[in-house]
Amino acid sequence: MEAFDGDIRYLVGSPVGDYPIFIRCPFHDDRGRPNYAVYADGAYCFNCGASESPRAFALRLGSTPEALQSLPRRDLARRDRSGATHRGVPNLPSAEDLLQRRLSCAFYHRVLTQVLPERQAWLLNRAILPETIRTYQLGHNGNYFVIPIWEGSRLHGFKWRSDPAFRGDRRPKYRNDGVGTVIFRPNPSGRKCVIVEGELDALVVAQYGYDAVTTTSGVQALRKIVNQIRTRKDVLIAVDQDDPGEQVASQLMEYFPHARRVRFHGKDITEALASEPRLARRRVLRSILEGG
Repeated sequence: MEAFDGDIRYLVGSPVGDYPIFIRCPFHDDRGRPNYAVYADGAYCFNCGASESPRAFALRLGSTPEALQSLPRRDLARRDRSGATHRGVPNLPSAEDLLQRRLSCAFYHRVLTQVLPERQAWLLNRAILPETIRTYQLGHNGNYFVIPIWEGSRLHGFKWRSDPAFRGDRRPKYRNDGVGTVIFRPNPSGRKCVIVEGELDALVVAQYGYDAVTTTSGVQALRKIVNQIRTRKDVLIAVDQDDPGEQVASQLMEYFPHARRVRFHGKDITEALASEPRLARRRVLRSILEGG
């Protein structure tokens, strides 16, 4: 079958950037706010979970195969916003790209807080505070939770974490959108320097006033933070308590001989805090990190 790369949003409206166009879902009684999001390359209902490929969507609306090929083509190049050329030479993002990232961040945050407010419970159950969701503009794109990767006021891009309620078990657990391996340090002015594993762990620790540090490429990339915090004398290592985490902890102890490997119940520090009552979490985290 001939490949189809037309932008199906033109069948229902005038696209703006990468944003979907919302229409009423044809697969259930979609009254009130429209829930069927038509993207350039497919459609998805935020209410009933129905989805269609671009060809199936277009044919259902009555387009002929010939008409499909006349649709404006999707900008496939925009799918890769990693900031790197084919030769691996980094490019500085244009002003348009920076603006698009910020608009996307605001859109994803609105989806989580207004279209799918009930999905915030998943974040709350992982010890993320409501004010952290607002402060760091955590979002949702219909299949993944979206974590903006900020460095001060600069938005590098997004880290996506699959949402189990939206076929999360059949998707990659994490995806990068616009970022490679960069430092994620949500509260650099915080006390202590706590090396953790993953963006959600960093947010959990940072929201209680600590300088939590990780990277966007998983446990094996944690050593890349060494140059940035080499002069710190108050380093705590709180990576996961599994085999890969223990290996990285041993490597980090070689770089930071005065660092302390902290221990907690559970696999990771988020799990340790999530099992505690909310009002006790600050005290428990302080006990884990500072022994007080």
